[in-house]
Amino acid sequence: MIKSLKIEHFRNLKQVEINDLGRINILLGKNNSGKTVIQEALFLLAPPTDPLAALRILNSQRGYDIDADSPDFWDSFFYNWNNTRNIVLRIKVAEGAILFTKELKIKAIQQQTDLEIGEISELNRQTVGVLLTFTRYEGDMSSDKLPRRSSEQSKTFNSKRLDVAEEFKNSYQSNPQYEDHCGKWSADLLNYNVPVAFLAAKVITTTSQEAQRFSRLDIGGRYDEILTAMQIIEPRLKRLTVAATQRGSVIYGDLGTDHLIPISLMGEGTTRILSIVLAILNSKGGIVMIDEAESGLHYSVLVALWKMIAETARRLDVQIFAATHSYECIQAIHEAIEALGYTDDLKAYRFDRIGETTRVVDYTAEMLATGFEMGLEMR
Repeated sequence: MIKSLKIEHFRNLKQVEINDLGRINILLGKNNSGKTVIQEALFLLAPPTDPLAALRILNSQRGYDIDADSPDFWDSFFYNWNNTRNIVLRIKVAEGAILFTKELKIKAIQQQTDLEIGEISELNRQTVGVLLTFTRYEGDMSSDKLPRRSSEQSKTFNSKRLDVAEEFKNSYQSNPQYEDHCGKWSADLLNYNVPVAFLAAKVITTTSQEAQRFSRLDIGGRYDEILTAMQIIEPRLKRLTVAATQRGSVIYGDLGTDHLIPISLMGEGTTRILSIVLAILNSKGGIVMIDEAESGLHYSVLVALWKMIAETARRLDVQIFAATHSYECIQAIHEAIEALGYTDDLKAYRFDRIGETTRVVDYTAEMLATGFEMGLEMR
């Protein structure tokens, strides 16, 4: 489980650190305060096998879907678009009896655009990619000072420099094995490659993708887990099934009527809940991030939903990071956790922007309860 996160010069966060993370972590704050950035940093620190594609996914989820051959694509990850300061992302992790720190550094790779000019300046240089350096440190996590590195304790990965933007463009189009460009990025090298699900607020998951996730669980004998979780929210639901259509597979639900109904036609809330259920059930031992956790959901289902999330997360050892603007959602999460007796699992963090500084205010379940009683604004 991730115990702390530190970010430097990433997106709109110059520097921020959050500690004592719990199993259920609620991210609070005004618009553009950094809640989504926290989730993006975690997404990169527990990466898929293709780290460069992961960067593209993050921009695409924000609606900034531009070609990787544009310098703006790469510069958009750096604080204030200033690529002269490296990005540093660091987590401290407790994985069973193993304690370690995992750090990712992102450095801009630049090239000169005018060969007649003798030095690279702001006017004639452009960013054509990033250098990714990944390091694992083992040792005492109680100190912020990184443990001493050794050949046995630390493994560092450096991506091969790509000198021209065209190589990135061709790589994405040809969908290669990225070992050809940036070495191996896998569990045996990094020794921490957990399942990660990121439910972004603006991204609508396709029916075919959801059907694949459903089928993976169904084949593994876990159909009852899906149905039971969904019945908490929709008691009329008798069964779920996947049907093939000309455009792909679709999940249908039986509500006791004469015809099965596609889940996508049962309303935005039902679709959102199914996405959350499938994400958590497919992420055993991993991380699930939910941006705008209240999106599309009626307040009346929130307590039941979060009871299901908390119970399933504890049973499958999943760590949750959920961002929300909704006071009702925060109250529902607290009520659900308190009813289950899981108050030690819950932490909340509010991010306040003060100039270039980001202040983090953290709340335990007990502090949230006090805040509700006093009518304090905690969003």
